[in-house]
Amino acid sequence: MYELFISECRRFRKAALIAAGVHLTLLLVISRLTLVMQMDWRQQFVLLTAYGLAGAIFGAYQFVTYRQPARWMWLMHRPLPRWRISVALAGASALMIFCAIGLPGILMLAVTKAATSRVVDLHHYAIVLYVTLFTMACWLCGSYVALSRSKLAIVLLFLPYVLMLHLASAWTMVAVGAFCVLLLAAIGYFVMKPNRFAPPEGAAATIATALPLQIGFYFALLWVGGVASQYMMIMAGTHPLNSAMPPAGGFVEASRIKDHKLFGMSLKLSSDPRAAQWAAELPKARLAPVDVSYTRFPLRHELAAGSRTVGQEGGSNGIWTFSHDKMRFVGMDMYTGAPLGELGLDGRSQAFATPPVLEQPGMQLVLPQQVLMFDTGARRWQAIMQLRGDETIIGARTRIDNPKPQQEYILTTKRLVAWKATAHPLQQAAERYSIPMPGDVKEIRRVDVAALADGELVSFVFGRNTIDGAAAGKQVLLHVDAGGHISQVAARPLAHDYPLLFEHRAWWLSPPLQALLALPDVLIDQGEILPFDAVRLPRPPAAWAAAAVFALLSALGAWWWLRAARISRLKRAAWIVACFIIGIPSLLCLLVMQERLSPAVRARLRAGLPQAA
Repeated sequence: MYELFISECRRFRKAALIAAGVHLTLLLVISRLTLVMQMDWRQQFVLLTAYGLAGAIFGAYQFVTYRQPARWMWLMHRPLPRWRISVALAGASALMIFCAIGLPGILMLAVTKAATSRVVDLHHYAIVLYVTLFTMACWLCGSYVALSRSKLAIVLLFLPYVLMLHLASAWTMVAVGAFCVLLLAAIGYFVMKPNRFAPPEGAAATIATALPLQIGFYFALLWVGGVASQYMMIMAGTHPLNSAMPPAGGFVEASRIKDHKLFGMSLKLSSDPRAAQWAAELPKARLAPVDVSYTRFPLRHELAAGSRTVGQEGGSNGIWTFSHDKMRFVGMDMYTGAPLGELGLDGRSQAFATPPVLEQPGMQLVLPQQVLMFDTGARRWQAIMQLRGDETIIGARTRIDNPKPQQEYILTTKRLVAWKATAHPLQQAAERYSIPMPGDVKEIRRVDVAALADGELVSFVFGRNTIDGAAAGKQVLLHVDAGGHISQVAARPLAHDYPLLFEHRAWWLSPPLQALLALPDVLIDQGEILPFDAVRLPRPPAAWAAAAVFALLSALGAWWWLRAARISRLKRAAWIVACFIIGIPSLLCLLVMQERLSPAVRARLRAGLPQAA
């Protein structure tokens, strides 16, 4: 085993050293152009995909050379157990990947921490380990694809994305990445046998191989089918988001229409005698939209920045970056790079309880129950709005916005709060009135306020998850008079904009796999404030019918495929039942894993003729 390990290291050592040098150079150059450690998740996704493709290509190349019949016999028919051969090859490849991917990342972080004043936290090293594990997982996928009997096995490349792309703590995702690598390593081990076209032996090996493939097929079908369906709607001119006029009375229309027209649609349905007067005032009314912009708050040591973590202090050259280790901001001169010290919640050493959301302009912060404005004179943060402990901010229109609004509002998970005007920009505001949330907060899409002569009209639009099968949305229009009394003016339902089967596609394609893929969102804390539970939604009869039809087609397809396969009755029955329960992804997995006998072999078997050894 040791000799095989050394041989494989020697085979790729030059390529690994060249890749490491190029990778380190690129990282250092990029770090001079931008703050690599503070990239948001979109930028990091592009880099992660590049690493994953490199790992998959490496694995495919390595085993394409081995799968030639003569070399495969030379590799497998040696005085070593199969697991030792697998460990030697995987260990050598993991070492090469660490040298080419992990080591340059660690060196870049060490150089940045030693030579600059930029923030380098401990979890940044965990991110490097996570990237290395992701690359290793893609290497295992590439190796399996190269050794598999079917090119359809390429869908296994979706598994690292499905399991490892979650905006959670870096340490949590390292553990998830290690699990993904171990699972893929087991699949790779099961295919490392003299007859690599033969299906896995035993129930455990079959399940361990089939489940990741089924997840890959499910994701591929869901993604490809969703994109194809939307393109067909675009070509037919029926796509709600691609048409000049969205469907009348639908959620898309209510979420995109201009503010005064949105109020007018509900006022037309109102029986309130003041509705005509309000409709006449709307064109000249002062409108205040409150965006639902805080659907999640940052987590400590999170894998990638979901919001801004770097701010510039007004009137100075100071750049302040939030450090998750210190839970304070660390300053640096943007021109000279000189350190400027630390800023805590009190302007000195007081640590933040949770990572804040940094808002423009300047150094304004939003916390789950507070809005903070930076006092440039005292160089500290001052709370300008304070909420209750049982609610969380999900939207705001405050004096920190640019341009400054005339009225301030905060939308929370419990209510909409309007604030009184303050005499000083740093003065904490008092509540003017608050409106309890008139619907499911997880479905809130937009809130708009219109100031009229006798008070304010407030519109709530619900239905943000209707595209994923949630119940129909609605618009609720309320009136608040000068004394803070709240009355409902109108409520109108919002129709679904997309075809019913399109909205429920994630469920009827495979109900068990949809539930399985929802587990990471349940088990991993991602800081979500408005989590959407797509598993427990009630399903319409059409979705049940589609699920039943595809289940039957899958079972029939499995029966037809296995008629020409050399397989025991028990395994045949198990596959047919699995295809009926799991659906089309299980049938496609069967096509990859179970080889059929050729027509010539089947003819000889029917004739009772002997088969070649």
